[in-house]
Amino acid sequence: MSIYVKAVPCGPLETNSYLLYSDKSEEAVLIDAPPMSLEPVVKALTETGKTLTSIFLTHGHFDHVLDTGRFVKYYGKENLKIYAHNFASDGLEYPDTMGFLQVPSGGFPPAEITNVLLGGEKINAAGTIIKVLYVPGHTSCSLAFYLPENALCFTGDLIFRRSIGRSDLGGGNSDLLKKSITEKIFMLDDQTVLYPGHGELTTVGEEKRYNPFFRVFS
Repeated sequence: MSIYVKAVPCGPLETNSYLLYSDKSEEAVLIDAPPMSLEPVVKALTETGKTLTSIFLTHGHFDHVLDTGRFVKYYGKENLKIYAHNFASDGLEYPDTMGFLQVPSGGFPPAEITNVLLGGEKINAAGTIIKVLYVPGHTSCSLAFYLPENALCFTGDLIFRRSIGRSDLGGGNSDLLKKSITEKIFMLDDQTVLYPGHGELTTVGEEKRYNPFFRVFS
């Protein structure tokens, strides 16, 4: 079984939105819904021939969730599941108050979490298993989505290629962030490919050896 990942960078911060699909299912999964992502994601879905059935949100910051309501409006609430930590609900329910984008009231419609995630869940979606990892530190609602059958992990803003996420925003904690990385991400196989919320992909092994914030592993 082949799994496919298509990166769709969108919004003012070039946030990575990822389409996940396989040759085993007609369903597709979206990881994060940054502002202005609806149109390019719909176009990409048309090219794949797959149907979007769920959105998995790594955390509640505006640059990762702002288009969620637009997706729900486009596909219909009954056709789209929204997976997120319950602490991410404010960013979904009050999108026009989030971030620095100046938009007319109602420009980004609200959305609701349909499936609350706390960490430890295993979800069958798009023909594969998605294991949910709770990884606080960047925010208190940060999640990573690990595909054990495919050795892939979507890390949001927890860790990047040769860098780590900010911990100076609301709900951030530098000690927790590093703990989440060492105890959840670095425990995965070194060959596991990491898909971050911004920038290029990397691997667990590369970050253990070369990430300047973790020289102890080099």
